[in-house]
Amino acid sequence: MKGRGGRRWSGEEEYSRARRRIFTLESRGGRSRALVEDLPFDEKFQCDPIESGLELILRGLEFLCENPTPRRRKHAILNFSAGAEALLRERLRQEHWSQVFQDPARATREAFERGLLPAAGLMDCLLRLEGVCGVEVPAFWRWGIESLARRKSLLELRGFVESTPVLVCIALAAARPFVDSVPPGRLTPSLAAILDAVRGKLTRLEGQVTEALRRIGTQHAGASLLNCPNCRLEGTLIVRGGPKCLFCGYSGRPEDLAAEYALDFFPDEDRFIYRCPACDRDALLDVGSPDEDPWYVCFACSRSWELGRLAFCAWCDQPFEPPEGSPDEEYCPACRRGSREP
Repeated sequence: MKGRGGRRWSGEEEYSRARRRIFTLESRGGRSRALVEDLPFDEKFQCDPIESGLELILRGLEFLCENPTPRRRKHAILNFSAGAEALLRERLRQEHWSQVFQDPARATREAFERGLLPAAGLMDCLLRLEGVCGVEVPAFWRWGIESLARRKSLLELRGFVESTPVLVCIALAAARPFVDSVPPGRLTPSLAAILDAVRGKLTRLEGQVTEALRRIGTQHAGASLLNCPNCRLEGTLIVRGGPKCLFCGYSGRPEDLAAEYALDFFPDEDRFIYRCPACDRDALLDVGSPDEDPWYVCFACSRSWELGRLAFCAWCDQPFEPPEGSPDEEYCPACRRGSREP
């Protein structure tokens, strides 16, 4: 910066001038109060990506554990996603420095050293972790990262409505693999302290979830409980009286929830949504595991059928209950009456 007479001021000289001006403004009326302390020009600090990422995750967990107000929930999402991005990019950097950029084809060494190009987002990092690094991503971790990325985008684009229990499940799914995969060679005393704090917060949240699941199991003993497609917890979705998750409160139209259940839990299978023979709504789904016998549940009327209790119409391919005394019946009642089109 140039002063009077064309002289070029150094950074320290300009700071001293600005500091004197502030003191002059604050000395009016005989009062003298220093607003700016001497800055430590000679001190530097180093930002390690693993330590920084885990610190951000710890901050996000603190927002969820301690008085989770709406404002703290939003900051939990932002801190958590920033920490996850830093840790994933560091893993990509170990493969090759160009992979940390949004567009690796434009990457240059200068851009990497000076941070001149946009960095890869959460979803890009996750895809490259599999495709470039050859890391097998567990399904539950993938769900946590994808859910975190989606909610961050919604928060920045248009906002959204979400419950704290879902954010807790996302945090547990996304954070645990990071904690368990820190390279031993990178472990320092300060990083070890951060890891211990993160583990403590995760253990606290896991205890709260376990206690909630215990209460749900006790209060609804004997009821047919499914997995929730929103929080991904097992045995929390009850369909009697309308499908609703007893942990996170997720609910919706039975037809929509049946389709979402099939896409989320059986993405690689052809799980068709059938018309329920009891209530005649398109909300019947086989929710049995791939290695188990089919178990058909209606998300609308909560009726269920095991293997052998239903037959499929040879004309419309919809399930029906064979009439007593005619177990080999090939056509459903509607097709026998000629009232249903295939």
